[in-house]
Formats: sequence, structure tokens, C-alpha cells
Amino acid sequence: MCHAEYHYYKRVGLSVVRLNIVIFCVLLSASPGSGAAGATPAPRIDALPMVNQWTRSVDGPPPAAAAADSTRVVAGWADHFDVFALATGDRDWGLPIPATRVACDGAFCVVANDTDIRGIDLDRHAVRWQQRLSAPLSATPAMRSGWIVLTTATGRVRALQAVDGREVWQFDAGGAVIGAPSINGTRVALSTARHAVTLIDIATGHGLWSKIIDSQPGAPCLGGGVVVIGTDDGRLVTLDDGSGRLRFEYRMGASLTGAPTLDERHVYTVGLDGVLRAFDRGNGAQRWYKNLDTRAANAPTVDGDLVLVPLRNGVVDVRLNDGRVAGRFPGPADDARLRVAVPPIVTGTGATLTAITAWSDVNDTTRWSLTRLAGGARLSTSAWPSPPAAIPGLALTLTPPR
Repeated sequence: MCHAEYHYYKRVGLSVVRLNIVIFCVLLSASPGSGAAGATPAPRIDALPMVNQWTRSVDGPPPAAAAADSTRVVAGWADHFDVFALATGDRDWGLPIPATRVACDGAFCVVANDTDIRGIDLDRHAVRWQQRLSAPLSATPAMRSGWIVLTTATGRVRALQAVDGREVWQFDAGGAVIGAPSINGTRVALSTARHAVTLIDIATGHGLWSKIIDSQPGAPCLGGGVVVIGTDDGRLVTLDDGSGRLRFEYRMGASLTGAPTLDERHVYTVGLDGVLRAFDRGNGAQRWYKNLDTRAANAPTVDGDLVLVPLRNGVVDVRLNDGRVAGRFPGPADDARLRVAVPPIVTGTGATLTAITAWSDVNDTTRWSLTRLAGGARLSTSAWPSPPAAIPGLALTLTPPR
């Protein structure tokens, strides 16, 4: 029996046509790992044994923001930020500067509050540059390959070079920017409160096209020749990145948490209804869906054959790219007193895949805890299918700003 969610709509010219629901259900039930009624449950795969490598208790309130890479965890507060060693969880160093927004790319981070932004060299333990903000940021800065893109609720978009904070260009988005921009190749995609999805040339700051859609877009995902966006009325919209032309549209019935995520075959989304969905990149059809234990805390991430979804309870749900369960990074504990301070952070790849969770006890606000969980060695053995080939258009080709 089909849920109404699986009515499939496709835009043809200026009309929206509803395809035969019976035909769609037959296709869905035949797809591997689908959640359709009557489908044979896939066996659980114990391919991701989880190891709690350490838990550290830290004095003070839990952080407001955090990020991590293969060697360290960066946590920020209203008046300072600290750096912890990923190998041990011990605090390495910190600086007394505000850091309610944190973004990192390798050994370089930007930290900001409503009035200031600073570039931090993590290897040298030093502030490389700082500047005042004319307006508060509307999202955490986007960083990639030497570029920093800042957005505000006024619609002002600024691109800085990470090495010294120099502004390269400004762009007027024509409305408040929604969510973080998406950087890929030589372009930046962003969404605005005026229902516009816009593509910008990252080298020059020139707008390439702007597409008005008939509902509020969320944070975009740019790559593989497309821009994919969820909308506030529960649709998934796929636009051609060369022209802005509509390629596909699917009515999900729930708006998204975070931005969609791409791999070679699929677009992955997680909705406010607590469902992880996979859509075919070629034709936009839903391939499978899985109910999660609870709502997601952030967008899904992809590592080879794995799809990882951080949940609000601190758990990270781990699936193969056909929807089958691969494992899970457990939360701090099944205890109503415990609260996850920031969304779980997934970092590393292959056998070094790690989840970092910062959590606190509601009855004791003077301390918080940081936990690292990692997948076992079987994660990278031959039992796994070969990783997908490089995705056309997803390989990073941009050069640092000059």
C-alpha cells in the first residue's frame, strides 16, 4: 500500500503532471533497500564496529560551535575558543576571542560573532587577521581552497581570501541569504528569502544566473552539473548549473534539515519528518527511503559507500548507499538529562572515520563532555564494495584567490 508521499510529480512545459501512483509503487518496491510495504527487510550488516576512544570532561558551559579535522577539534564560545587533540581529547591551546561561529579548512579556521571575524592559523596558534563586520552573518562562513564566503541577512555577500582576509568581491543577493552557500569548482550557489537561487562566478563575483522558484528555497548543494535545493513546502528541486533550467522536481511532503548531499549516483536528503531519502541523480526519482530514530541535527554526509546522518540525540546513523544499515556511532547515553550541545561532527575517511559529540548534563551546567567514537579496521577491508569513481563536476578545480 502506498503512502501519499509517493505521488510523483514532474514538470512538463508549464504544467505539472502527476504520474500513475500504481506504476510508481511497483518501481519503488523493486528498488533495493526501499521502505515500501512488502519489501523484504535487508539484513543488518555489522561492518562498522564502534570504539569509544575517549571521553573528556571539561570545565565550563558547553560550546556554541565546533568543527574538526583529522588531528584536532575546535570549539568556540562567546568569549574564547579552544583546540583539543583528536588523538587524546586533551586541550592543546586556546585564545580569548569570541567564536560563536566556527569554520575550518585544514589548518586554517575563521571564527566570528555578530561584530567581528578573525582568521586563525592553527599550526602557529595565532590570529592571522581580523576585521569588523558591518552586519551579523546569516550563516557560518563557507570555506574551500583559500576562499571564504560570508553572507548576511541584508543580502550582502562577500568573498575573502583566507590568507590575509582581503576582500576580493561583493555581491548583492537581492534579499536575505538562507543557509550556507555551496562552493564547487569555480562557482558559488546561494538561496535568498525572495525565492531566488543564484549562481556566482567565484573569481569575479559576477552573477551567472538567478532562478525564481515558487516557494522558499533552503540551503543549496552545488556539484555534478546541478544545483539541488529543498523548499519549505517539501519539494526537492534540481536545476542545471549552466543555465538555471529546471531539471527535476519531487514532492517529498517535508522540508529539509540542512542541504542535500550528492554522490556519483544519488542525491541524499533528510527531512523534518525524520526520513532519509535517496534520489536518482539521472532522473530525479526516489530510489529508497529509511525512517531514522529521531530528527536529524544536520545534513547527511557521504564517505565512499557510506551515508552518515548526525541525529539530535548525538547518534550518527550510518548506511550503505543502498539504504542498508552499516552501523551507528552511539550517542552519549540514553538519559533524558543529557543534551547534545552542537550537532555531532563526522570527520576523517575510511578506517579513520570518526564522530565527535559535545554534550552536557542539564543538572550540571558547570561542566560538559567531549567524546570521540571511531569505526573499526573492518571499515576499509575488501568486504566493502569499491568506492565510486570521481563525480564529474565535484572534483575541486578552483585556485586560491589572487
